[in-house]
Amino acid sequence: MRAFGLFSQCTMLLMILLLSGCGGQGSSDNSGSSYLSDSDAEDTLSDDSNDDTPVVDSEALRQVRGFEEDLKVWEGKLNLNPEVPSFDGTIGTISSLATDDIYVMLQSVMLTTQHAALIAIPELALSEACENLGNALAVLGCKTLLKTSNLEQLCNANVDFELFGLNFCEFINAVPVPIILPSTLPQNVESTGPWVEFALLDSNARVYNEWEGIEFDVALSEGEVSGKQVHFSIEGTVEKEGTVLTILKSKISFIYEEALSGSKIALPKNATGSLNIEFQQTMDGVITNPVFYEGAVNIDAELVDLSQSGGQGVLGVSGIDLTLDAQGEYTDYRDNVFNGSVGLPNGARDDLSLNFETRTPDDVANVTVEVTASPEEVQEGLLSLLILWDSKEYDIHYDIEQPSVVIVQNQNGVLMKIDFSKSTNAGTITKGGVVYGTIDIVNGQAVIRLVN
Repeated sequence: MRAFGLFSQCTMLLMILLLSGCGGQGSSDNSGSSYLSDSDAEDTLSDDSNDDTPVVDSEALRQVRGFEEDLKVWEGKLNLNPEVPSFDGTIGTISSLATDDIYVMLQSVMLTTQHAALIAIPELALSEACENLGNALAVLGCKTLLKTSNLEQLCNANVDFELFGLNFCEFINAVPVPIILPSTLPQNVESTGPWVEFALLDSNARVYNEWEGIEFDVALSEGEVSGKQVHFSIEGTVEKEGTVLTILKSKISFIYEEALSGSKIALPKNATGSLNIEFQQTMDGVITNPVFYEGAVNIDAELVDLSQSGGQGVLGVSGIDLTLDAQGEYTDYRDNVFNGSVGLPNGARDDLSLNFETRTPDDVANVTVEVTASPEEVQEGLLSLLILWDSKEYDIHYDIEQPSVVIVQNQNGVLMKIDFSKSTNAGTITKGGVVYGTIDIVNGQAVIRLVN
């Protein structure tokens, strides 16, 4: 993830980073920042003041100078250059939750665990299992037993009925049912697909196997039917390319269009819940220390285009819309620990919204940083920031149509705008429409000149 702008200690004036490769001549140190003080610039720039300079508002000028001082506070932490990490990589660490990985992994969990309602009404699961036997005689015998006795009666009676080398009670405590899921893989790539195994006597189920590079092993238990809802516990692991999602024991609910009964199978329309998770992600194999998240993920899912497959005993669903909201403790690859949250209205397809808590570089005040961006802005690294500390608010944002332009505005209405594609007249600092400072790029360095 790319980040934001760096402010220097080398000047009594605010010196703004010249973006490398954006029309300027580069910077003078290995961090990508380079500055001139007003006195340093005197031998380079001529004094372009004249008698027509408007009289400035002294209070407004005081606020402009305060703006400059506030930005100096963030030296070494905040970067306007999208190529330079801000806040020691904190934004990149938290936004790892905003990648497709966790969205796809939890989406897959929802797609496969939707059938967990069957553990709350075991007859439904066993009916599905009967259809899946494949042998017509076995199917008939299985259904006949279900019509004449309930599960407990059948087990207590030691029914002489064997399937796959298992007696009846052993079989109904390990009922395998395949699940058909929508595939995005090329037709010549095979995917084994997940199975759900119901242990009807023990009232639990296990989803396992692989689907499109995602490996499942998720357990469902304690199913309880309440009208149009079924509540159950969920726990297990999901793995995908160096990313491990562990679901600690949590509660989740599925909502149906009609009340459930033992006479027909139905699939839910919605799912809600709060999952306690641990999320560990290795960064492209380059950094050995993974980023780590521990906390809660609130889920609101809508299962769409539900249907039962035409094949006997096969469960199917074609899509899902999923909203995530995660809040907890993060550990970045430098082992820095901080609290934060990330919200995804519909996964990585919608706008990113995340925030985290930190301290000012001088360790004087608590700070909240809010980050927002569209999917296109995320891709370009043009993430908007709102930095809040004490009574101060600094809004930093980019324009996807003009990525070389950055705008910074504070709670007093002081506004700084810089176009890094220019070398002269690159930007201004204004208050109430009045210009209180200009920005030029001199010898590869950016200089702000405030009015006297």
